[in-house]
Amino acid sequence: MQLLLHAIDTFNASVVLVLGQEKLFSRLKDVLRSKSNVDVVKLHKSGGVVARVKEVRKRSRNFKIQVKFSISNLLISLFSCLWRCNSELKN
Repeated sequence: MQLLLHAIDTFNASVVLVLGQEKLFSRLKDVLRSKSNVDVVKLHKSGGVVARVKEVRKRSRNFKIQVKFSISNLLISLFSCLWRCNSELKN
């Protein structure tokens, strides 16, 4: 909480958006009540938002990294092959 309040002060935030955290919203509203230049706004999660378990997020992130590097390696191999073929045709 202190770190968040410090960030709000440091960046001179005029609006603080809180997404789906009722306790945090209430605490910030109370603490920042004395600051008239800071508005705390509570946003509700949409119906499609689902909190994912840490393990699921980790697997998803790792999968995306693997896909990215697989595509990168494939493109490097493809361009390398095209470069060699082009060089051979010139000779």
